Amino acid sequence: MRQAAQVCGAILAVLLASWGARAQTLASDSATSGPASFSSANSGPLFAQLEVPTAVPSFAIAAAPMPAFQKDAPPAGSGADVPPQGVYGVFPSYKYQIFIGYSFLRFYVVPGSEVNTNGLDFSIAYYFRDRIAVDGEMAVTLGTYTGENSEAFIGMGGLRYRHPMDRFDLWIHGMAGETHFSPQTAFGGEDGFGYEVGGGLDYTPRRLRLSWRVQADMVGSHLYGTYQYSPKISVGLVYKD
Repeated sequence: MRQAAQVCGAILAVLLASWGARAQTLASDSATSGPASFSSANSGPLFAQLEVPTAVPSFAIAAAPMPAFQKDAPPAGSGADVPPQGVYGVFPSYKYQIFIGYSFLRFYVVPGSEVNTNGLDFSIAYYFRDRIAVDGEMAVTLGTYTGENSEAFIGMGGLRYRHPMDRFDLWIHGMAGETHFSPQTAFGGEDGFGYEVGGGLDYTPRRLRLSWRVQADMVGSHLYGTYQYSPKISVGLVYKD
């Protein structure tokens, strides 16, 4: 029994010594030649049954997912993938503009005689083109002349041209028609030919149908055998439709 144990111990010692020597050899070969030095041809009995795989197992490689290409997708960097931007600063255009407001007219009756009158100014414009309109106006103002109540009336029609600027409309117009002034004087009749030239500025604060207007005109008339040139200023509201 004791002899058998000694024999087994000797065999085990030989195997361990042989394994240690082979391990040293393999380590030195691996450091110089790399993994290719492992083969069954130069291995001893301990490595005779070991096979070094020459191909990577199929389960070791997982196929990387290919990127999904969308059909008819725009090329990158072309700008087509940018979401559409909103449009700003576009204001609706209305064909009709109706104005009503306060008007001040300094009417020159005859040279050296004038009267200050106050009243209402009403006008309507129809834009048959984007910037050109047919314009009509009627103004009635009251005052006192030579101790009597006086009345000035203007009824005219013509054309208007505007220049839109964001929230503002700058416009000019020219009209012709009839003027009337009472009371009757010794210089002639109360009615005569008249014309008006001037312009104004409309301001729309919040893109509404209502605008504020400031207007200045020169009213020309032919009454009492002479010519009158009377300034008129109006302020009020404009309704657009």
